[in-house]
Amino acid sequence: MSTQTQVALITGLAADLAIEIARILSERGFHLIVTETSESMMSLARDKLNGSVAPSDAFILDVCASADWDCAMDRACRKFGVPSLVFNLQSWSQNTEAAHEDAEICILGNYYGLHAAIPRMI
Repeated sequence: MSTQTQVALITGLAADLAIEIARILSERGFHLIVTETSESMMSLARDKLNGSVAPSDAFILDVCASADWDCAMDRACRKFGVPSLVFNLQSWSQNTEAAHEDAEICILGNYYGLHAAIPRMI
C-alpha cells in the first residue's frame, strides 16, 4: 500500500459543502488544493474555515474557462502529484434571476473540470 499523501482539488471553497469536505480530507491527511472565483470569495472561505484547515495551495480559478482548468491541474500535478479527488462545488444563489447563471457555471465548470482532470488521472 502506498504511503504517498493523496491530493484533492476543491473548487468553490466558500460553499458550505466544500468547507466540510475540506475539513474531512484534511483530517485524513490529504494535500488540499482549494480555489475560488475571486479574492473576496477566497476571503469568505478563509473566514468560514476559521483556521481549522490549512490548504497546501489556494488560488483563484475561473471554472468556466478551460485554460484555467488546465493550468490548475498542471499546477496540482507539478506541486503535489495527480489529484485522486476533484470536487467542483459552488454556492447557489437564492435569487431566481441568478439561478440561470449559477446553472451555467455549474455545467461549464463540470465539463471543463472533467476534461482537464480525467486525462491526468488515468
